[in-house]
Amino acid sequence: MHVLMSNGITEGSEARKLHQHCCETDKVYYAHDKLDDFISTINSHLQPLFMQIRKGASEDDGRAHYAVVNLAETEVTKMASDYTETELELFRKTMDLIILSENGFASSTDILNLADQLKTKKMKKKEAEQVLKVFVEDKWLSEKNGEYTLHTRCIIEMEQYILSNYQDVARKCNICHSLTIQSQVCESCGIGMHLPCVRKYFRGQTEPRCPKCNEFWSCDTPGTKERVSRMGSQTHHRAPLLALDDAKRLGKEPGLAIARHQTEMAAFLPLGYDHQKLTEKLSSSDRTESRPSPYKYSILSIGNVGTIACINQAAQWCLKLNTQTQH
Repeated sequence: MHVLMSNGITEGSEARKLHQHCCETDKVYYAHDKLDDFISTINSHLQPLFMQIRKGASEDDGRAHYAVVNLAETEVTKMASDYTETELELFRKTMDLIILSENGFASSTDILNLADQLKTKKMKKKEAEQVLKVFVEDKWLSEKNGEYTLHTRCIIEMEQYILSNYQDVARKCNICHSLTIQSQVCESCGIGMHLPCVRKYFRGQTEPRCPKCNEFWSCDTPGTKERVSRMGSQTHHRAPLLALDDAKRLGKEPGLAIARHQTEMAAFLPLGYDHQKLTEKLSSSDRTESRPSPYKYSILSIGNVGTIACINQAAQWCLKLNTQTQH
């Protein structure tokens, strides 16, 4: 219990080592496949204390993790002794961005823009950056390439709070029945599945079908070569993973990135870029490469971008827009 509580969260491999150590210390036979039974026994003694060891899985690789949950506390009250009221407000707003996002992530830019909008006390961006770093170190958030999502610890400890307070958007995985933040979603019936669960469920299937409605599963199965080359490591939340015709840069202009989906296209441009110039270039490119036409364009003029995250977000616009739009 001391190790679990001091670590915040413990991987399954480390939990098995703890189980073995306890058995050897008390001179009791150790069975490597009895970890869950061992934890159930501990939980029966923790019940009067309103505490419980809960098992969860990483949304990245599906590996098991264990965390101690205080059942007498709700939402972020457990964090109140470790963080100021202003820091907790930043965490709540960050969680809002992540859960309500299309892909289960929030960019550092979007989070830092909240710093001077806090009701408790405005926070400088440098201060907010430091707070985010602490949230990552304490395993409440995970960060990768400037994108933040909820850490496995946070999902395990706050699952009931998230399901209760985000009822319109929060869902459980149809396979493991745990909360999903990053997921693939069936276009027909709307069920969601963790990517590791998708990988296991559809393994070896030539024509994957939804486990609920039996319709064809149109999302790319994680782990395929096509998946890695086209979409990188990004995942999507409450929206199908996209099968893109193409995702590339045009010309030498910094930050220009486009994405296609069937007969639709989206582009992210540097500020001040000539929209008409892009339209002409895209049309010319389509003819040269014998692409289907006509394409529908969504042109977003937002700062100097061009990362895979930008391309993925542009691809999301492709799915949403049915008519030509300029912003």
